[in-house]
Amino acid sequence: MNAVCPVCYLKFERAQGYWVGAIYVNYAVTTLVAVTGYFLLWARTDLSTAAQLWIWLPFCV
Repeated sequence: MNAVCPVCYLKFERAQGYWVGAIYVNYAVTTLVAVTGYFLLWARTDLSTAAQLWIWLPFCV
């Protein structure tokens, strides 16, 4: 992408808060997958909460 328009010399810049929407979507999807996965493992296995924390922590980071 050009830094400046070659025709009208308009400077291309990202608006303030450009990535904020993507951050919210990423947070929502990560939370949904982690919480759903936790409850599925909780219901189908006998893993302790501490063991599940070690399973889900790398995913969430």
